[in-house]
Amino acid sequence: MGARRLGLLGLAAAAAVLLSGCVILPPPTSPPTTSPPTTSPATTSPPTTTPATTTPPTTSPATTSPATTTPPTTTPPTPSVEGGFADGHSLLGRSDADLARELDGMVATGATWLRTDVDWWLTQPSGPTAFDWGPVDRVINAARARGLRVIGMIGYTPPWARPPSTGTDDKYPPTNPADYANFARAVALRYGPLGVKHWEIWNEPNISMFWKPKPDPARYAALLKAAYAAVKAADPGATVITAGTSPAIDLPDGSDVMPVTFLEGIYAAGAGGSFDAVAHHPSNYPNMPTKPEADYRNNSFAGIIPKLHESMQAHGDGAKKVWATEMGAPAPWSGMTTDFLAAYIRDAYTAWKGWSFVGPLIWYGYRDHGTNASDIEDHFGVVYSNFSPKEPALTAIKQMLGA
Repeated sequence: MGARRLGLLGLAAAAAVLLSGCVILPPPTSPPTTSPPTTSPATTSPPTTTPATTTPPTTSPATTSPATTTPPTTTPPTPSVEGGFADGHSLLGRSDADLARELDGMVATGATWLRTDVDWWLTQPSGPTAFDWGPVDRVINAARARGLRVIGMIGYTPPWARPPSTGTDDKYPPTNPADYANFARAVALRYGPLGVKHWEIWNEPNISMFWKPKPDPARYAALLKAAYAAVKAADPGATVITAGTSPAIDLPDGSDVMPVTFLEGIYAAGAGGSFDAVAHHPSNYPNMPTKPEADYRNNSFAGIIPKLHESMQAHGDGAKKVWATEMGAPAPWSGMTTDFLAAYIRDAYTAWKGWSFVGPLIWYGYRDHGTNASDIEDHFGVVYSNFSPKEPALTAIKQMLGA
């Protein structure tokens, strides 16, 4: 999957076991009822955009007006926060009809951003000179046709560019950072003319799930420096964002690295001039985002976000902002209800609005991936997998985004 779902940063006691940078919450003894409502979902017409081509697009960004919906009438909407949705790699595999319906649903919430994977391994699977842009073209063209601004997360490594030893996968960084940088340059050249100007360099490299065999801030810094130079050469007006870090603590074996520690490592390796914004994934479930903690490391949202910016200020980067390129919570799951999710959404966006040093807050995700009661990954949406509203969470995010 392009973007791993984030879990709780539960450091309150050693009893919280962090796996892959997040606490994997045990399924409840009695699985929650996750069957979505059985009302028939509305139908939409399949998209009519021209199929993607293999040559770089040269058309101007689409100007289609976003869909509109009637604002909720139960409570007046609060002032909106700049935000949108992330859905990682999954959008690349949607049918045309489902892709159109998901993007239309996102726009109807008031979302203005889409974070999607730009998969190196999928686009350049066989070598450095051959490209298959089709899957990524389809998503980006559809998003731009709806007026959504796109954050492209560039990752992960195809077989030809990673260590040749048996057992490596796409989460191993490339042997040569120049190979990744060359791909990033091609991406910026292709999508810059469509108005896509924001590029996130990898995903969650502070945990061993996404940077194998284990995190290495200095090696990530080398990748970031190479990619930054390549993207800026292709599109000087582009915004380069560090990889969103996962909620994590500094584990003794180095398999997970706390976000602030990782950022300090980037600076120590000389990459402070190679990004325009810092990204973090501040999911804090099952606790509320602003739950007070004696130790800031126990809260990935209200604890870690300000500390990241303090680190940036200390290195002369106080004018740069912290972006949340993924945040979410599963519901219903392990005692977290849809009412909890609605309150969690409101708490996060309300607090975010009060910070002057932050960029967009991107929600993971819009639609549930499935209905498996034992799979946490199936329950992060604000609509169910059949597009039925997951109330009151859907109304809450509409209010926060100003729909």
